Amino acid sequence: MRKYKGFISRVKEIINKSDVILEIVDARDVKGTRLRRIEDIIKRSRRKLIIVINKIDLYEPELNDVRGEDYVLISAKDRKGKKQLMEKLNKKAGKVKRGRIVVGVVGYPNVGKSSIINYLTGRRRVKIESTPGSTKGEQFIRLSNSILLIDTPGVYRTKESQVSLALKFAYPADRLRDPIALAIEIIKSYIKHHDYSFLSYYKIKPMVAESEQNPLDILEHIGRRKGFLVKGGVVNMPEAAKTIIRDYQKGILPPIRNENRAKKKRQTKRNS
Repeated sequence: MRKYKGFISRVKEIINKSDVILEIVDARDVKGTRLRRIEDIIKRSRRKLIIVINKIDLYEPELNDVRGEDYVLISAKDRKGKKQLMEKLNKKAGKVKRGRIVVGVVGYPNVGKSSIINYLTGRRRVKIESTPGSTKGEQFIRLSNSILLIDTPGVYRTKESQVSLALKFAYPADRLRDPIALAIEIIKSYIKHHDYSFLSYYKIKPMVAESEQNPLDILEHIGRRKGFLVKGGVVNMPEAAKTIIRDYQKGILPPIRNENRAKKKRQTKRNS
């Protein structure tokens, strides 16, 4: 996992080697997981950019965030979207005189680059880790006789905070300086949308959140339910917080509902 600074020159090298760049983004935060500066470099280099929106099995992406861009919707987990992406790549390969193309793959840590590559190749060609930032260096993968992939480590903005990265699923819970603060932010996001469905995963009744409305108390309830207790029956709050963050990042917890999207769906049903 590398910052823009120091890695941007390496990205430029990969762009120069490539005919097409796949930018993998997370469906749960399309806008936040796009690498705008790298996109600008790709476009100035006149390489083709395809934004691959992964993890659509976890969340319906906000497509306004990719309006005007060439994009593909994919779920490596549910094996959806491969045909559309391969059609785009094969079409590009057919336009190149040498009949083959090099495809660079870039994106934030933990957006699923390795999972997509394994899905495209049909076999486990890239080691997959549940911890963000597991790809240590460039990897070259033969996708077909006409397509060579270059995988790269996850990259993020230089001044981006740990909290911002963790909320984008790109920073591991065990490395956070203050996991409690982030866990509270996640719980607050659910409360803000009056969505207490996440509590069902921890076997806690929604009325706990509805009556207390205090994220710290809810965090304590979760820690007690999970058995994170220390001497005197006190809840180990940091461990409880890390559990929530991990579950949030892995997509175990249900996505936070988008009220505007829900209203649009209800309106569509009424009009149909």
